[in-house]
Amino acid sequence: MNVGFVGTGTMGAPMLGNLVKKGFGVVAYDVAPAALASAEKRGATRAESAADAARRSDLVITMLPSSSHIETAYLGKNGIAEGLAAGRLCVDMSTVDPAVSRRVAQSLAGEGRALRRRAGLRRRSARGGGNAGHHGGRRAARRRGGRPVLCAMGANVSTSAPSAAARWRKLCNNLIAGVSAVGGGRGVPDRGGLRRRLPGS
Repeated sequence: MNVGFVGTGTMGAPMLGNLVKKGFGVVAYDVAPAALASAEKRGATRAESAADAARRSDLVITMLPSSSHIETAYLGKNGIAEGLAAGRLCVDMSTVDPAVSRRVAQSLAGEGRALRRRAGLRRRSARGGGNAGHHGGRRAARRRGGRPVLCAMGANVSTSAPSAAARWRKLCNNLIAGVSAVGGGRGVPDRGGLRRRLPGS
């Protein structure tokens, strides 16, 4: 199976690396040249655009920083929707607004394509193939071969239905983790994975 991977930064790169190690062919794309070069070093094949990655893949994974990035990557010019064949499955690993995920999923659904919300992988797990967290989507979409790919990136994959539930579960998990970090005096994780001490902690 060829997996298209869009977003090969801090979280995406090690996840992509796990797929390569498990024998999947990976076609990668990122708007940042350095991130894309890193993906190639991990064994991925370079795509020229998100649409190109989708066109050359049996399944597409996205791991992007924000809601606006998701909409652009899927629905923008040279986006995934332009290259995604009918019946294909997309798995979004990003932590974004559930309403945005729903809009993108509805846009893809017109030709039998599906966006499956997948959430919960932490940075340490992404590197070592640890807990893979939650995924959601219609049962028919979940049968399209996504689970083996998720299990290649981690373990203990759980299911939520409807699909938006996985996104809400991750947001709740992040909130609980943040509160626990502050309460335990460990500081708040920043975007680079480092912890910042709060005043008085």
